[in-house]
Amino acid sequence: MAFASTLRKNGFTPKEVETNAECIIESEDGGREVTRVWLHVRGEVPNLDNDTFQKLAKEAEKGCPVSRLLRNGTKIDLKADLIT
Repeated sequence: MAFASTLRKNGFTPKEVETNAECIIESEDGGREVTRVWLHVRGEVPNLDNDTFQKLAKEAEKGCPVSRLLRNGTKIDLKADLIT
């Protein structure tokens, strides 16, 4: 949702955006904690080059409320693929 919103704010209307997340949950101090997240976003966005797509994907990840919640102590890796 953050990525689609970021695209629209920058003048692009995506035909399709799909984001998947995988995470590692480890035991820590008697509880469990998310320690790493892999995000994979794919998008079909007319009139958008790959460099801009990558830049906007990173911008969206940094502004995403879920990513911001997890960022403190959690490594987040982003892979973004532009569908052409």
